[in-house]
Amino acid sequence: LVLFLASLPNVFALYDATLDFRNPSSIPDRQSDFCGRVESVRNGSIGIEDALRGMIITMVTTLYDPPWFDEPTDATTPGRMTGFHVKLAAALAARAGFTYTIYSHPLSSFEPGLSWTEYLNVAVQKFDVSMDWWMSTNPRSRLGIEAPYTFLDLS
Repeated sequence: LVLFLASLPNVFALYDATLDFRNPSSIPDRQSDFCGRVESVRNGSIGIEDALRGMIITMVTTLYDPPWFDEPTDATTPGRMTGFHVKLAAALAARAGFTYTIYSHPLSSFEPGLSWTEYLNVAVQKFDVSMDWWMSTNPRSRLGIEAPYTFLDLS
C-alpha cells in the first residue's frame, strides 16, 4: 500500500497543528463543489460510477488512534501514512478515479472546548470528508449530519 500511495501523483498528506476547530473562521474552506456532478448524475449525462472521476477531494482526520490513521507529525508525503482510513481512501480513489489531500491534526485542535460532535460539525463545513469513524446520533442528525453507510456494528 505504501508503494501504491507514493506512486499516486496527486495524493497529499498534510499534518497541520495550526488547525483550530474552536475558531472555524480560521480554517480555510477546502470543500469541493459537487453540485455540477450531482446534476450530471441526475440528468444521466454521467453514470454514478464516474461521478467523482477527476475530482480533488479534501479529507480531514484527527491523530488519536494509529490503527485508524497515523503519520509522523513532520509528514508531507503520503507514503508515510498508515492505518485503515489510509487503505480505504486509496482503494476508493483508485476505483472512483479521484485524487485527494488528507489534512491531519492533533486532538488539541478541538479539545478541550469542543465535543466530538461539535468538531464534526465544523469539519464537514470545511472539508469534503471527515475520516474519523462516526456513529449516527440524534444530536448529529439535528445538525444535518448523517453517516449513510456505517461500517462499525456495535450490536
